[in-house]
Amino acid sequence: MTNESIGRVVTAADPDYDEARKGWNECYQSNPREIVFCSDAGEVAAALRRCREQQLLFRVRSGGHSLEGYSSLDDGVVIDLSEMNSLSLNADGTEVVLGAGARLGDVYRMLFESGVTVPGGTCPRVAVGGLALGGGMGYLSRTCGLLTQSVVAMEVVDATGTILTVDKDNHPDLFWACRGGGGGIFGIATSFTLRTTPVSDVGISKITWSWDHFAEVFDAYQRWLPTSDSRVNTMLALPAQHYGIVAMSALSMTTQEELESLLQPLLDIVPAPQEAQFSTVPYVDAVSHESDLLDPQVYTGIRFGAVQPYFDGPLDPGGIALLRRLHAEARGNTMTFVLGAASEVFTRLAEGDPVAYPHLDALMSFDVRIDWTDASEDQGYFEWLAEFERDMRPYTSGTYLNYNDFNIDGRLYPRYRESFARLVEVKHHYDPENVFSFPASIPPSLTADDAQRMELPASAISALRASGRLTE
Repeated sequence: MTNESIGRVVTAADPDYDEARKGWNECYQSNPREIVFCSDAGEVAAALRRCREQQLLFRVRSGGHSLEGYSSLDDGVVIDLSEMNSLSLNADGTEVVLGAGARLGDVYRMLFESGVTVPGGTCPRVAVGGLALGGGMGYLSRTCGLLTQSVVAMEVVDATGTILTVDKDNHPDLFWACRGGGGGIFGIATSFTLRTTPVSDVGISKITWSWDHFAEVFDAYQRWLPTSDSRVNTMLALPAQHYGIVAMSALSMTTQEELESLLQPLLDIVPAPQEAQFSTVPYVDAVSHESDLLDPQVYTGIRFGAVQPYFDGPLDPGGIALLRRLHAEARGNTMTFVLGAASEVFTRLAEGDPVAYPHLDALMSFDVRIDWTDASEDQGYFEWLAEFERDMRPYTSGTYLNYNDFNIDGRLYPRYRESFARLVEVKHHYDPENVFSFPASIPPSLTADDAQRMELPASAISALRASGRLTE
C-alpha cells in the first residue's frame, strides 16, 4: 500500500474519541477501532482500499443517523464523511452539488438565501448521504418529488476503491439502485448533484382536534388523501392518548388563502377542530418552526425506536380501532406521523427516470416513533413498537428502509419490494464479494433456503432464478 492520505484518524488513545465514535441513537453505540474522517473521494477510496488490504471490517457514516446504529461497529473502522459537507450552487441556481456529509438544516438555510431548495426530509441534523440514497420524504415531496428523484448525478467509490461518476448515462443500473435502494450497499456515495426548486413564501397551517376524535379524524384523512391536491403536503400527528389532542400540519407553495381552499374538502368531512391556524411565511421559517431547524442539537443524545410501514390502501374499521387502541395504551413520548405517500408527481417523474424506491404508489406511511432517556425503559418501549409492527402487519405493504428498526422488524423484502431482485443483480455486478455488508443490506446472491427464510414472493424468486442469482 502507498502512503496516500486516508484522512484524519481518531483512535481510543485520542481525547476526542468518545465524541467521534458516538452515533445519534443512544440505544445503539459502538466502540470502533478507529474513525477515519475523510475530506474527499480520494481519501475515501484510500481508506476503503486500506480496510480491504488489512482485512478490517468497516462501516460508512455520513451523518451518524442510522436508526439501528449500522453506520458504526465494534472493533472495526468507521469511514466518516461528515467533513465532506460542501455546497456548490451553479450559476443559474438550477443545480447544487452537495457533499455526502452536508446537514439538511444547513442545506435548507444556504439554498434559501438564493431562493431555491431541495425536497428533503424533516430532521435538520441528518446528512444528505443516507437520506438521498434511501428515498427522502419531507415538506415538499408530494409537490416536487422525493429527494432521491432530484438527484441527477453522484460520485461513488466502488468496492475496488475506484471513483465513479454515476448518472443516467454512466453506470445507469447503479444510478437506479442508488436512488432509493439504500446507502452503504453498492458503494460509498461521496457527493450528489441535485436539481433545485425555486421557493419563497409558503402557506402553512396547524389544525388540532380533541383526542376523542382520533378515529374520525384519521378515517377522514385517509379517505381524503387519494384525491388531495399534490400542491398540499400534510402530516397528521397521532400521539399517545395522554397528550389529549390530534394535530395536522400542512404546507403548500401557495398563499394561505389558497391553502385553505385546498384543505377545505378535508375540513368538510372531519369533526370541527379545536383550533385552525393559517399563515404565509418564508419557506425557511416554516421548516425551522416545524423541526426546530435553528436548534442544532434537536434530536441528539436520546434513545430512539421507530418503524415506518407503508399502506397501499385505507385501513378498515378494524384497523382503525386497532390503531386507536395501540395509541390509547402507549406511554411516554410516543407519536405516529401519518404522511400522504402517494402523489402523481412521484409516478410522473419515475416514468421517464425510474428509481429503486419501491413505494411510489403507496397511499400513506406511518412514521411511528418513541424517544426516551432512561436505558431501563428500553425493553418496554421496544416491546410496544414490536406489538405495533406485528398487529398492523396484515394491513401494510412494505417498510421504509431508512426508518425501520431491523431489531423490531427483521424482514428484508418489505424494504425493497419489487426492486429487490434487480437490486441483487446490481449488487452482484458492483460488489460480488459483498464488501459493503450489514444486517439489512442487499446480498449479491441467495440460496433457496435464504429465499424461504426471507419469505420472498414467487415473482422475486423467479426473477432471481432467471438472473442466476438464486442457487438451489
